[in-house]
Amino acid sequence: MEICPDKYNKYLERVKQNGLVLEYVPEEYITEELVKIAVTQKGCSLKYVPVEYITEEIVKIAVTQDGWLLKYVPKKYITEELCKLATQQIGFALKYVLEEYRTEELLFMAQQTILYNGNIPTVLSAKIFKIYRTMG
Repeated sequence: MEICPDKYNKYLERVKQNGLVLEYVPEEYITEELVKIAVTQKGCSLKYVPVEYITEEIVKIAVTQDGWLLKYVPKKYITEELCKLATQQIGFALKYVLEEYRTEELLFMAQQTILYNGNIPTVLSAKIFKIYRTMG
């Protein structure tokens, strides 16, 4: 199907204003350019990115903005670096960190982020971390 350049440009302008508009863009008008603009403008638009347009760069842009978005990242793109980025953003992103990347260092980072943001009055101990690791 051939796309209309005028329509594409209208979608492009709308996505530049609000990345979440990506949810309403017809599939034939979605391009790498549109996806990158949407996710850069609003990281949570990652939820609406078709699988074929998800890349390491796209998930990194999204997770850098909001660590919770690790939840929407396909497993093949989850790396230790991405988990650290997510946890630095929001400590509770630890929930979506793959087992192999759950380390004491990452837990400590999560604790510091949580405490810095004033979400928990006490520091989690290494003992709690060991329990958490078994929960999956």
